[in-house]
Amino acid sequence: MVNTDREEFDKQVAVLFGAFPQVYGLSDARKEAYWRGLQSMSLTLFVRVVDRVIGQSGDDEPPSVRRIWAISRDLVAHAPAAIHAHEGTSIRRPESVVMTETSRQANLVLVRYIASFRGPNIEPHVVRRLVETKNKLVKDFEEIMAEAEVSLEEIHASLISAFDRVIKSSAHTQEDENV
Repeated sequence: MVNTDREEFDKQVAVLFGAFPQVYGLSDARKEAYWRGLQSMSLTLFVRVVDRVIGQSGDDEPPSVRRIWAISRDLVAHAPAAIHAHEGTSIRRPESVVMTETSRQANLVLVRYIASFRGPNIEPHVVRRLVETKNKLVKDFEEIMAEAEVSLEEIHASLISAFDRVIKSSAHTQEDENV
């Protein structure tokens, strides 16, 4: 959270403590302690924690800063991928998927290649062909690399050349359809 979140944070802390009528008052010192202890948490996640505590906790007193962090970790761990991305946390891939360095580099080359187009957007079917081409080349290179050394520069150049061929053949196909 940043200083501009402080007002909303204070409201949420008041809501949190308001859910526990047996706790009398919320001192400025306590608000400051919660602020300092939770400042590195996003405001959105803190609001979700407050909602969880109010709706499901069953506790007799407000959670400590430590308990709020534990609840937030539980929320993030069980959140859909879209929420992980929103919260700025990393999205873990399933353990069965292992991305090789070659595949990672090829993905970067493809993203940069697509981003380099300043003209009309690339059609989805062309993007699919680019991805298929990239995947085939990565598989081929990884087989070659099992027996011989291949530099990243060679891989990049081959990918760009193959991507250019895909774009060129798609342009010819588009021209044929327009005739």
